[in-house]
Amino acid sequence: MSRKFSRGLAVADGSLDMFRANPRLAALPLCSLLLVGSGFAVAAGIALHCGLAASLLTNDFLQYTALFVSIALTSSLGTFVNAAVAHCAFRYFDGGVPTVEERLRAAWEARRAIAV
Repeated sequence: MSRKFSRGLAVADGSLDMFRANPRLAALPLCSLLLVGSGFAVAAGIALHCGLAASLLTNDFLQYTALFVSIALTSSLGTFVNAAVAHCAFRYFDGGVPTVEERLRAAWEARRAIAV
């Protein structure tokens, strides 16, 4: 068990080395945070504009719908950005110099697999 834990720490440390060597790549997780936050802000704005804020506290159907939308939003955006980060890590560990736009393009090409 401790062998798996130490291997996981080594992989995490290697991934952090990638961000230390290329600080520009830290923009990917920050983009994920901004996208998810923006999505929640838009959803909250729609709920407030349509007068659904009070109904969200009392209506079970709306609560489950809001929960489903929030889980779908965060998981899809998070998976997309994580695919870009993983592509960056593979390129970096192979000795390449990853760029942000190259990684986003790679994640965009994998969007169907991410959606599934």
